[in-house]
Amino acid sequence: MSRRYRVLVADDEEGIRFSLKLHLEDAGYAVEGVADGEAAVQALRDKDFDFCLCDLRMPRLDGLGVLRAVTGEGLRTRILFMSAHADAGTALQAIELGAVDYLAKPFETGEVLFRLQRAAEQLALSQRVGQLQQALGEQVSYAGIIARSEPMQRVFRLIGKVADYKTTVL
Repeated sequence: MSRRYRVLVADDEEGIRFSLKLHLEDAGYAVEGVADGEAAVQALRDKDFDFCLCDLRMPRLDGLGVLRAVTGEGLRTRILFMSAHADAGTALQAIELGAVDYLAKPFETGEVLFRLQRAAEQLALSQRVGQLQQALGEQVSYAGIIARSEPMQRVFRLIGKVADYKTTVL
């Protein structure tokens, strides 16, 4: 892992928080844990987490409430749900609301690491696409020729202004 991703583990079961924190830190992630949904939302507001492993059933605010708060406030944290009460309808609803994955408890640590790695790869690709789109927006092209330097961009803009005139140029 070239970058140390920040993960929030939101689960009311202390054993799961402790176990995930231990294994994820061993794998190179920076991990914090909270015991309920409201604490999760507050932590996500206060710190820039890349991912949140979030239990669906928690006190004070359930996992879907956490997801709604994250998307409603425009936070960029990607949510991966985990639940011992997994059913296809809830999983589908979570994905439709913007969750990136859904894990059924009990799960193996390797499965969590695999899903987080896959989510990290998707995040890196998304960020790279954004960078490339920004770079393309900064380029100017004319007749299939792309210019990145400011002097050539000025030439292309000038060509664009005079190209429609029927005047002979010597």
